[in-house]
Amino acid sequence: MRKMLAVLLSLLVSVTCYGDAPQRGLDIVDVSFMSLTPAAVRLLEARERGDKEIVLNFDSPGGDIKAMFAFAALMRHVELGGTKVVCVVHGMAASAGLFLLQMCDERIGVEGSIYLAHEVSVAEAGGKPADLEKTAKMMRDLTHTMMVQMAARMLIPVEELERRTHDTDYWFDYREALKIGAIDRVMTRAEAMKYGIVAPKEEYPPAL
Repeated sequence: MRKMLAVLLSLLVSVTCYGDAPQRGLDIVDVSFMSLTPAAVRLLEARERGDKEIVLNFDSPGGDIKAMFAFAALMRHVELGGTKVVCVVHGMAASAGLFLLQMCDERIGVEGSIYLAHEVSVAEAGGKPADLEKTAKMMRDLTHTMMVQMAARMLIPVEELERRTHDTDYWFDYREALKIGAIDRVMTRAEAMKYGIVAPKEEYPPAL
């Protein structure tokens, strides 16, 4: 089980295990199958040791949907083992990153953080018209699945989330994230620095 889960995963996070004091974790650059094996092992080790808490520091533009679902499954595995997964967004939680944020036990947004929800997309699609139709249906089904799971943690119904993301990118900042229930609370930049988190400047990211 451990080897299987460790191979499946990836997202743009820093993984920090908290004991008496914060410890520097792992920096991962995207949501792909290539980059999170070390982080996956850390999560599994936290469960096996019976750690009370593990923290994921997000600055994620998103990435591969299969890796996203695999990492979400690992997070649930760790949470069910009794280890609380806390997620701190100190930069961006976009696309797959936003989905994974909603799978966390506790969701924290640092001042200046930004968020993005949108429908599932693919970089390339080819084949016969029937193949394209199948791909489009699969994308619609996956989008609905994602929206249902995300809205389950939010303060807006899935119908509203789907309306805001239909054929467009739904960008929002940490203030709106708190209002719609995409995060549980806001952390100031001063508080973030105490944990070794480099928080964005107030003017970052640029105006949407």
